[in-house]
Amino acid sequence: MPQNRLIHYLLRYKWRYLPGFVALLGASVLVMLPPIVIREAVDSITRGTTMTRLAALGGVMLGLAVAESGLRFAARHLVSGTSRLVEYDLRGVLAAHLMRLDQRFYLKSQTGDLMARGTNDLERVRMLAGAGLIDLIRLPVMMLVGLLLMLTIDVRLALISIAYFPVIIVIIILVQTTTEAKYRAVQDQFGVLTSRVQENISGVRVIKAYAQEEAELATFAAANQEMIRRTMAWAYYAAGFWPVMVLATGSSIVLVLWFGGREVVAGQLTVGQFVQFIAYLAILAGPVLLLSWTVMLVQQGLASWKRVREVLSSEPQIVEPRQSVPRIASGGDIEFRSVTFGYNDRPVLRNVNLRIPAGATAALARIHRRTRMDGVRTAEGGG
Repeated sequence: MPQNRLIHYLLRYKWRYLPGFVALLGASVLVMLPPIVIREAVDSITRGTTMTRLAALGGVMLGLAVAESGLRFAARHLVSGTSRLVEYDLRGVLAAHLMRLDQRFYLKSQTGDLMARGTNDLERVRMLAGAGLIDLIRLPVMMLVGLLLMLTIDVRLALISIAYFPVIIVIIILVQTTTEAKYRAVQDQFGVLTSRVQENISGVRVIKAYAQEEAELATFAAANQEMIRRTMAWAYYAAGFWPVMVLATGSSIVLVLWFGGREVVAGQLTVGQFVQFIAYLAILAGPVLLLSWTVMLVQQGLASWKRVREVLSSEPQIVEPRQSVPRIASGGDIEFRSVTFGYNDRPVLRNVNLRIPAGATAALARIHRRTRMDGVRTAEGGG
């Protein structure tokens, strides 16, 4: 069904996403141009230049910065703003679908868990449709453009600077499935915790009437400890990603300084080219470090979307026909023939045969029998 696919809601606003992505691509390219100006300025100082030329180069950098800022603002406004519209649509669809579901669904579901799916999970989906999409497009484009520009300066230094990329890719592949499963466990437990709060608040009179405050507090504390345990298990993976990125990026810069510095001393690179190369590394360091955050964000969004999709995929047992059944004229009598009725596949009435004449009133009552063990007294009652 289309409503069970996230892309269905994203494509509704393709004409808002498209210009946002174009602006994002433009900003990602413009941010790579200032190092070229810096190289020209450094080499000009080395050769000897005038203040007028340096001022002109400074003006070019300022213009590039303004243009890049404008495009980035437009991209964030369009993409992140559109994610709010996607979230609004999803909330409406989820609420309407919950109204369609029958009693069978709600007998198996907890109110608090449904509340968590409609709030916390949808918030994560919104971040995936906004900031997640921005970084999924921006990071690869910046890395590709930066690598191409570094290759034009020095091929060997460029290959040294990206030598750690395969390691990063392998780490992402290894932790992807585990991270998503662990975050799914966190969200499931959050639903359990929300259900406990909802049940205690709605049934507080019964709890106080039977003096169950301490028992309920102990139950909630146990659920809360399980929430902490699952959250920390997920956080270990999320926290471990960042140091790996910092170590890889720092090692790359050290190697470039060592080999690139020797090339400058040998006259194979100008000082301006070396500064330009280091500037590209500094620019790319941000996206590489953000890669861990982006992977976590995407995994959270996908895990939350699966929880929302589970509700949207549920169908009521009783479905209204597309074409209504024509009304059959009758004399008003109602008759049951071998009717069995129950809840959640557990019958409570079996083989009911009943005829109710027009204008008559009928009621079903449960008759139970209570017999004393000594057989002295037998009582019957209805309830």
